[in-house]
Amino acid sequence: MILKKTLCIVLALLCVPLYANNGATLENILYPVVRVTTKQGSMGSGTVIYSKLIDSKKGIYESYIVTCHHVISSSIIKGDYYNENTEKYEPFEERTPVLIEFFFYKNDRIVKVKKVFADIVAYKKKHDLALLRVRTTKKIRFVAKIPTDKKINSLRILDDIYAVGCPLGMPPIPTKGHITSLSMNIEGETFWLTSSPIIYGNSGGALFTKDFYLIGVTARIASYRSGFSQGAVTHLAFSVPITTLKSWLKSTQYGFVAYPSIKRPKVIKSTLKKKKVFKKKTFKKAPKRKIIKKKTLKKTLRKKLKNNG
Repeated sequence: MILKKTLCIVLALLCVPLYANNGATLENILYPVVRVTTKQGSMGSGTVIYSKLIDSKKGIYESYIVTCHHVISSSIIKGDYYNENTEKYEPFEERTPVLIEFFFYKNDRIVKVKKVFADIVAYKKKHDLALLRVRTTKKIRFVAKIPTDKKINSLRILDDIYAVGCPLGMPPIPTKGHITSLSMNIEGETFWLTSSPIIYGNSGGALFTKDFYLIGVTARIASYRSGFSQGAVTHLAFSVPITTLKSWLKSTQYGFVAYPSIKRPKVIKSTLKKKKVFKKKTFKKAPKRKIIKKKTLKKTLRKKLKNNG
């Protein structure tokens, strides 16, 4: 009996760190991932990578989410318009807000979903990356950890990783795998290949290390064609490396999002090329014409005839 009690206590003590670690894992890799939906209906994933205080007096926070360009590309409209001042056609761009869904958990179960809009503030089609600014002044509690360059350089093939995203429009789901390649080249861009299963909808999601660092943005899966049908190879998952994300953000005015050493600029300029609004030309109203009735016209003619006669 004493032996049984002792064994139960030992097992309980061994399980406590396991469950505690599981909770920490979920908080660090599952909670920062959101669902992204455009007005046009395309759906994908995103990851909160920044949420910091920018106005201590008013208590205003600024938050950013990273996703894939192809997830939100339908919200970017480009074209040409005729500039009346220059009498030339000039390019313009419009970006419609995207819907972000935050998921709240209790005992590993979703208990609440909060919807907030976000603006597309920067994107790079070549890298398949986009940065969204969330329309909220409140702090977002769960934010993905961005690794240092030293940490990134220590990554090796067969390292354990987690891929988290919203497959087929579902809430965020984690899958486990390994790094299988750090040098895959697709259309001149470097991608990291992993064995963690992903599917359509995972695009824009996160790739985490076992110690909860964001090391990539899930972007593509391998596919094959068989006859008239096309199949997906879910365990061949391609991600945009964290190195590409960090270098791209550094080249923009949003370098502070990825690098704590970079200060946030006081004024963030818009990169949109909007249509110029022209003032409408004002015309003076033409004077009203005097309408002469037939009777008065006859009288005036008779008077003129009498005078002439």
